[in-house]
Amino acid sequence: MVDVTPDAAIEEAEAEDSPTQAPPAAASDMAQQITDAIAALRPEMAEPEDDELDEEIVFVRNGWIRVTIAGRLHKLRRPFLGELRDLDLSREADQEVLNEKNKELRDKTDLLLVRAREIEDLANEENIDPQRKTALDVEATQLALRANTESRALVREAHAIRAAWWEQVFKVLTPPSYEVPEQMPAWIGDVSLQVRAIEHWQTVPLGRGDKRGM
Repeated sequence: MVDVTPDAAIEEAEAEDSPTQAPPAAASDMAQQITDAIAALRPEMAEPEDDELDEEIVFVRNGWIRVTIAGRLHKLRRPFLGELRDLDLSREADQEVLNEKNKELRDKTDLLLVRAREIEDLANEENIDPQRKTALDVEATQLALRANTESRALVREAHAIRAAWWEQVFKVLTPPSYEVPEQMPAWIGDVSLQVRAIEHWQTVPLGRGDKRGM
């Protein structure tokens, strides 16, 4: 006699032996997971937060510049020739200062690199004393921290100098009683914005009905 197990019994036994599986995620949950993954991998594709929309700079075709900082709109008129000359000379002077400081930093960095290579050669010597190797590792770490600190300090100084230039722009290109922003946003320290502003003021302004260059 052959004992045949019913199909239902076999399915029940397999269900007991197999681990419990969670139900598939809902489509909305899956979509949200994909959106979160994209935002993490490609933040530029993510939707901006509400407070991120409160700051922008717009180069208007008539020569004006609209700057929104912390939700407040500022309108910078087109400078006259003498004002443009002074602003451009000020920008060039600031850049010369930064170039000199950058050269000094490179000279210091070169010396640090020379010492770092010396440390590496000493640390790779055969039969080096463990305590000596530890001391060399500590010195190498201190050199790296020193170079990083001085580099970051120069970046902060460059941002401060460029922010001060924009404060000058605000004072020159707004009415005498205008309230200049107390603090400038971090993105105002981008050197390309200074160059873009100068070039924008030097272009021929377009009227409302003029479609050239659009």
